[in-house]
Amino acid sequence: MTHEHLARRFLLTSLPVMILLAVGLGWWVTASIERQVIRNSAADLALYVQSFLSGSLQGLAERNRLNPGEIARVRRLFTNTPLGHRVRSLKIWKEGGVVVYATDPSLIGRRFPPTAHLRQAWKGTVGASLDELHAVENAPEQALGLPLLEVYSPVRFTGSDRVISVAEFYQDARPLEAELRATRLTTWLVVGGATVMAFGLLFLIVLQGERVIRQQRREMNDQVAQLSGLLQQNERLGVRLREAARRSATVNERQLRRVSAELHDGPAQTMSLALLRLEAILDSTHGCPAADGRPRVEEAVAEVRGALEHSLTEVRQISKGLALPELGGLAVSEVLSRAISAHEQRTGQQVEISTAGPVHAGVGTPISLTLYRVVQEALMNVFKHAGDASAAIGVILDGETLKVTIRDDGPGFVAAEAEARTDRLGLHGLRERVEALGGTFELETVLGVGTSIRAVLPAQTDGREMPDG
Repeated sequence: MTHEHLARRFLLTSLPVMILLAVGLGWWVTASIERQVIRNSAADLALYVQSFLSGSLQGLAERNRLNPGEIARVRRLFTNTPLGHRVRSLKIWKEGGVVVYATDPSLIGRRFPPTAHLRQAWKGTVGASLDELHAVENAPEQALGLPLLEVYSPVRFTGSDRVISVAEFYQDARPLEAELRATRLTTWLVVGGATVMAFGLLFLIVLQGERVIRQQRREMNDQVAQLSGLLQQNERLGVRLREAARRSATVNERQLRRVSAELHDGPAQTMSLALLRLEAILDSTHGCPAADGRPRVEEAVAEVRGALEHSLTEVRQISKGLALPELGGLAVSEVLSRAISAHEQRTGQQVEISTAGPVHAGVGTPISLTLYRVVQEALMNVFKHAGDASAAIGVILDGETLKVTIRDDGPGFVAAEAEARTDRLGLHGLRERVEALGGTFELETVLGVGTSIRAVLPAQTDGREMPDG
């Protein structure tokens, strides 16, 4: 059951609790009211009875029984008088549970176990109970067949707090019970009404909260749907961007090959032809006497020849640097081998290499081209700027990423200054190549310690081992 049924859950879980609370509260309130009504009625009755009875019982301060005259006065008080009509039965107790007077003469002089209310009265407190006639001495009252209010009232010696006896009397409780029934009914109506109102208000609050939650959930679902659409759109754009970067890398390499071919087939061929023509001119004039400024012609021709040879060398070096070997379908290990071999042949510098993972598998042409360029440019930087420092390459292929690290123990440099220079495109070019394919490029260098270049490229192998070469 979700929060969409919050009101139903509240109804099912809180309704029994509210009913139990209402019953408990109603019982406690009615019991408290009954106790208070009985206590107040008993106190009023005790005060009323004592105002008539106390004077006739003062002799009990010195004796343990009433004399005939005192008994006669007590009987007159309860015979055909308003007090007698109100009090249906009377007992006078001395300490130890001895009855010294009773409406039923058969109880006079008998001893009964003191009840809790009797003990309470001997301590000076009025005790009372409603229709609890269970003791042995209550047989005459039980025979009346009426609900009775039983009151235990301490009788004190005049002018002191000394309790000399306890008067136990019984009042017809039918009016009191009617009053209590009305009070119970009123109390239960109030408690029930208050409970219903409180529960109704809480239910309305919960119902409103459920509606708000539903509205917020709908709005949240709409926002999630919009965000999901945007994420999918961004993912598609990212895929297109990475694909465009791969195509761009491929196109750049093709462009470099085209430029290399044009340099080789165009200017280089023209310069070669010019050199041949100059050599032919020099051969045709060789051995002839120096006349008409021929030595000067030979000198000029020699200068042209030197310039052309120098230009041809430069063009061939540029062409050789621009052209990459065919790397399509080669394994990672073969790409590394070709890049390192070309560097060692060009510079004579030895390079250490270590590999880990399935390096005999291919990773795709764009990644292979970038790997070749990173190794080529990094090793050339070591040769140019670190002199005879040793260089080492580490390659790790884990099936999802290709990690390449080139380290040297050269003099190092200030990385911030090198990154800030815009006339040197080596580091910038490497970073752009790597990041265009979704990889990361890091440079660490310390003066006097050396330099480390780390490139991490996304690479997924096809699981096949490629032939070396």
